[in-house]
Amino acid sequence: MVPFSHLDERGVREAISSFERVRKEMFQTPRDLDDHYRTRQANIKDRIDEGGVRELIRGLRDLCWREYSDRLTNTDKKLRSKLQKRLRREIAVGEDMTPATAGQRIQKIINEAMVAHEEELGIEIID
Repeated sequence: MVPFSHLDERGVREAISSFERVRKEMFQTPRDLDDHYRTRQANIKDRIDEGGVRELIRGLRDLCWREYSDRLTNTDKKLRSKLQKRLRREIAVGEDMTPATAGQRIQKIINEAMVAHEEELGIEIID
């Protein structure tokens, strides 16, 4: 166990306790990810390894936008799933709900944000 007084030193932080933080980051303009898959995936892995909530959400937002507006490789899809899973688990703890319920709410936020980005950026997505 880590003593409470040493949590900051160890990099331990409280779980996300609000979907509002997810919504806020998801609705920020997505960053373009590198077209070279190795560079793009290394960047996303760095965000995952960093472990900060903001970087997890931003990485998810940027991958979701790339998928929405272009396409993802299989590795990109695995990284997106890993980000979603981590976020889903963390919010489930903070909101005292099941990971499945948290996942459904996160997906709804993602869907709304992607449509908003499409309108904001003036990009017409053709299926």
